Amino acid sequence: MEKLNTLHIVAGSPFQNGALDRCLKAARENDGILLIEDGVYSWQLLQSFMTERTLSGYVLEPDIIARNLEPTPLNRVSYDDFVELCTRYSKTVSWF
Repeated sequence: MEKLNTLHIVAGSPFQNGALDRCLKAARENDGILLIEDGVYSWQLLQSFMTERTLSGYVLEPDIIARNLEPTPLNRVSYDDFVELCTRYSKTVSWF
């Protein structure tokens, strides 16, 4: 299986810092972006950005559920899926 480029893991809240904004400036075509912790509040921002670029978007399902957020069209992943994603990409970058 061919390794993908970079998995960007965004944990920071869009209400407190610019983690997603910084991530989107660094992300390249065919990268993946995984929203975790308070980063899941950014799912609508990520979804709108993805219409302009070829990126894969993911949200950690337990964090969506814990925050009682509405369903998202992004790929919902479990903790096991999170680990698998980290192995599919050549490198990971965390944004807080």
